[in-house]
Amino acid sequence: MPRMGSGSTSFQSVGTQRAAVGVLVALVVASSGCSLPAQRADFESVDPAEQTLAVARVQESGLTNQELRELVERLDADDPALRMLAIQTLEMHVGDDFGYDFSAPPSKRRPAIDRWQEYAEGAENSSGAAGSPPSRVGP
Repeated sequence: MPRMGSGSTSFQSVGTQRAAVGVLVALVVASSGCSLPAQRADFESVDPAEQTLAVARVQESGLTNQELRELVERLDADDPALRMLAIQTLEMHVGDDFGYDFSAPPSKRRPAIDRWQEYAEGAENSSGAAGSPPSRVGP
C-alpha cells in the first residue's frame, strides 16, 4: 500500500482500508470451512489465522494497552498479511503509522517498529490507552 510520507494519510481512505480488512477477515473465517476445527481469536497462537482474528477483533473495539503491545509485536511477524492488518488496526486507532511499511524488508521496518514500541511504552506509563507520539527519525 503506497504511503505519501511520514505521518500522512495513505492514498486509500480509512473506509477502503476497513473494507479490505473485512474482506481479509471474511476470507480467513471462510477458509476455516466445516471440516477444519473452529479457529479462535488468539494473539498467542502459533496459527497466523488465529492471530489475524485477534487483530480483527481489536478493530471492532477500543484499544487497550495490552492490545496495543500485541499489535506492535505483530508488526515484526513473518506473515505479511498479519503485519498489514496490525498496522491498519494501529493506524485506525492511533491515527498515524509512524513510517511503518508492512511490505518493507525487516531492516527497513525496524526503525518504525522501534517508534511503535516507544509509543506503546508511553501508553503503558500514562493513564490513557494512547501514549504521546514518538519523535520521528528518518523516513
